[in-house]
Amino acid sequence: ILGIFTVLQREKRKAVEAPVRKTYEEMTDEERLALVMELDEDKEGGEEMDESAVKKMVGNLERKHGKNQELRIKHSDQPERFMESEIELHVEIGNCMVLATQPHLYPTLVQAGGIKLIVSMLTHTNSDIVLGVVDLLHELTDPDILNEALDEGVVLVQALVKCQIMSVLVQVLETLDEKNEDESKGLHNVLGIAENLVEADPELAHLAFKHGLLVWILTRLKVRSFDPNKLYCSELLAVLLQSSTSN
Repeated sequence: ILGIFTVLQREKRKAVEAPVRKTYEEMTDEERLALVMELDEDKEGGEEMDESAVKKMVGNLERKHGKNQELRIKHSDQPERFMESEIELHVEIGNCMVLATQPHLYPTLVQAGGIKLIVSMLTHTNSDIVLGVVDLLHELTDPDILNEALDEGVVLVQALVKCQIMSVLVQVLETLDEKNEDESKGLHNVLGIAENLVEADPELAHLAFKHGLLVWILTRLKVRSFDPNKLYCSELLAVLLQSSTSN
């Protein structure tokens, strides 16, 4: 009997001492960062990138996105129930950054449905997810990378055009709040994606006009205060006008 009592007391102490799990909103910035780092599986020294690795990466991204969407629908009024899946999705998007160093695998990324999936996430409700995707696309379309692998770059650009990328970019521009530092930087990168695409194929300038990017830029230039984004808008406007022969 004494032995059983001792065991019960020990279990009781464990229950009392066990840490209470906090929701994402209750965490400090340090605790949130620790959670993200815990979820982020560092693949340094891991498997070398090849076609199979790209397909696996796309599959992981698709599963994380699907899980997040399912939980968001199921627990729409309880953010704490889907917040962890949102962090996992954000981490997975970050993992895809390595693809920008492997342009020869762009065709595999396209064939696996990766570009279609990535562009679709630009309409995500969480601005952090959107900004993560913007950063990814900005890296994937970097002019130096596209010039390094011309044929593979063409495949990537064509896939983005097929996904109505210019139209989606304008939608993103209309939702970002420049008063927020991260979103202001993200807006700059959205403009950068548009410029990268036009630099890769000047004929795409007409899509920028067709889908309202010109109107957005002209509206943005009317803002009296001067800032880096306004300067970039004027530079991009010049690029678009020089690249387009029909506008």
